[in-house]
Amino acid sequence: MQTKLSETTVTGGFGSPTGKKLMKVRIGKYAGRMIAVYKTSNNDIKYSFSNSPYNSWSALTTIATDSSSDIIDTVMSDNGDVYLAYCEITTNYMVSIKLSITDNGWTIGSKVYVYNAGYTNTPSITIDTTGKLYISFTKFFVSEFALHVKTSSDNAVTWGASSTDDGEIIATGLLMAIPKIMTSDNDLFVVYIAEWGYIRERSRQLNGTAWSTEYTIASGPNIDKHFDATVLPGGFLGVVYDDAQLNYREYDGNNWSAITVLDTSEAFFPQLTLINNIPVVIYLSEFNTGQFLMKQTNRQAGTFSTPVVLEPRASTFDSLILYDVSSSSYEDKTTESSSATSTDIFHSISSVLCTAIGDKIYCGSDLKFRFIRMLLSTAGIGGLVTYAYFDGINWKSFTPSEGLFHLDNADKEILLWNDFDSTPQDWQKNNVNGVNRFWIKIEVTSAFTTAPVGSQFSSISNLTSTSVRR
Repeated sequence: MQTKLSETTVTGGFGSPTGKKLMKVRIGKYAGRMIAVYKTSNNDIKYSFSNSPYNSWSALTTIATDSSSDIIDTVMSDNGDVYLAYCEITTNYMVSIKLSITDNGWTIGSKVYVYNAGYTNTPSITIDTTGKLYISFTKFFVSEFALHVKTSSDNAVTWGASSTDDGEIIATGLLMAIPKIMTSDNDLFVVYIAEWGYIRERSRQLNGTAWSTEYTIASGPNIDKHFDATVLPGGFLGVVYDDAQLNYREYDGNNWSAITVLDTSEAFFPQLTLINNIPVVIYLSEFNTGQFLMKQTNRQAGTFSTPVVLEPRASTFDSLILYDVSSSSYEDKTTESSSATSTDIFHSISSVLCTAIGDKIYCGSDLKFRFIRMLLSTAGIGGLVTYAYFDGINWKSFTPSEGLFHLDNADKEILLWNDFDSTPQDWQKNNVNGVNRFWIKIEVTSAFTTAPVGSQFSSISNLTSTSVRR
């Protein structure tokens, strides 16, 4: 996290992986301004924005307080107006709100009912080059869902013929569905998860009414909400999805490609975007229980690259060194710190992580980091430690953002600083046992009666969802 915007009580406050919650104004007076829209609670939707160079973000502004616990979606016009779609909590009716861009942020418009003749959920909203808006959502009736599409040609003042108009119904008899709606220059696409086991697609021309025959892009027992799709150059379609591994398929206007396996491991919140017209997939990959690496793969060289860690500041440590004061000796435990092996991080002299006053743990990285995830096979009892970083001259003690942790819990997330912007400006690299890194020194100041033993150290945080700027 470069800049912390706020707390949220919602797991996955960004909603569906397909949602567009971080957006940038393309043209006009406010070109370059970015806005983040997300939930801070099940019912509250808020936004924060920043102008280039994005050194600071605005205080949160409330857009709505009546959202159901369902997902939300947003889309931005070229000049920066934002359209939000969500389900109303008391009725589960589908509603939209227009945010009009101004010098000081956005003016929040009135709530408009997209559909108020039934129980709805899972909205997805998009806009074409003429400014016409399209929304896809599911409606529940008796025992099944149907997938609907409605349009607005007046900046979301009205949707379809009326708020009770069903619009276009493109799929029925569903146990569940999560759609993503998109436009090319000529076509309207809806890609959707159905029945927790299928990814399907239908399309029509923007100026037409006839929808293509439903096509099953993929099926499998592990297909779930973790998918995304985007319109590629030439008006083609790319789809990425998780089926216990990360897969990709592409439509060239006539045929669907074979499945390309991007990562043999399970992927969470995959998002497919274009950077300089190159497909890029960004996703979360579980390193260990509750630890997720953000990774990316791209097709810059004609085929998708081997996935790499996108945020190296939240990864395994480049060094982990233990210092035993009784023998005045250092031992490198870097390999052990990133392995899944339990009970393997200890100094050979003491057979523990640290125990006596003056024993030290050095966590080191080539880049500044803000977080330590510590797994201990034996939690410490009775001891006290301090935390310090090197300021170029001396070791400077500090209290981590969430308070001191004295190695007395087997599984601990230690938030050193709230975000990367909050890491100390005077934090400098220095040499520890001949290794030059950014170090956090954890030093024993009161001896342990039961000494801790380590299993894993990293700077990998417990990410729960991501949202890539669209």
